[in-house]
Amino acid sequence: MPTMQQRTQERHTWRRVTTATASVVAAGLVFSACSSNAPSTDVQLSYDAPISISVNASSSEQMVLGELYHQTLQDQDRNSNVSVEIDPKAQDRMARLQRSEVNFIVGCTGELLGTMNTTAAGEIVDEFGLETDSSTGLTANDGELSQRTYDEFVGSLPGNVATTDPSPAEGCEGNEFDSLPQNIVPVFHKGLFTRGELDAINSVTRSLSTDELDKLVTRARRQGSVSAVVSDWLSSSNSAYKLKDRNSDHDNEKGRAWQ
Repeated sequence: MPTMQQRTQERHTWRRVTTATASVVAAGLVFSACSSNAPSTDVQLSYDAPISISVNASSSEQMVLGELYHQTLQDQDRNSNVSVEIDPKAQDRMARLQRSEVNFIVGCTGELLGTMNTTAAGEIVDEFGLETDSSTGLTANDGELSQRTYDEFVGSLPGNVATTDPSPAEGCEGNEFDSLPQNIVPVFHKGLFTRGELDAINSVTRSLSTDELDKLVTRARRQGSVSAVVSDWLSSSNSAYKLKDRNSDHDNEKGRAWQ
């Protein structure tokens, strides 16, 4: 049976942009790795290009998600780092992606759609009566609503930017387009990943639930170590994708903070 992404590809084409440099700023939580080893303007899109994941420094949820994809890529033997940005707005992460300061961001379908295509977001809100008719009984997890939002999100992606199937997990609470479904999605330059790497990214994305994400965020805040919490979840989750040598990798990286 075709995946949600495959169905959507019948209407929308994946797109790509070029890569460039990024910077890293200080953050309080401990991660497995963080560096300024971001994509260079001299590096062409390839399966060897370093992956720089942009996250919002003020959001523990963003920190957890960035670390989740970082560790997933590291286990695929892919050079990866997490780049922290200060402005909490999703359009700024998307702008960094379009400017090729980073080549990977994490966001939510409704929020990203609203920042890229306000008209389409407003049409969905009106069509489903999300702000004017509380009797509709529709929720952000309603299948038709979620699919419509995802389809419009994919169709609104700029340049040559790609995504995967959406996660069942929702996040980005409190954003301007909060009435829309907010399924977690990674967004990245197309042409960066092998099929195996894409499968790993998609598997982890699809394996995460809202409840699990909330618990990861709570544990990370309590323990002060995002890397340890994410490592434990990846090792014990029911995902078909399993990290290899997780314990030894974590021991080698434990205690490293972003500088």
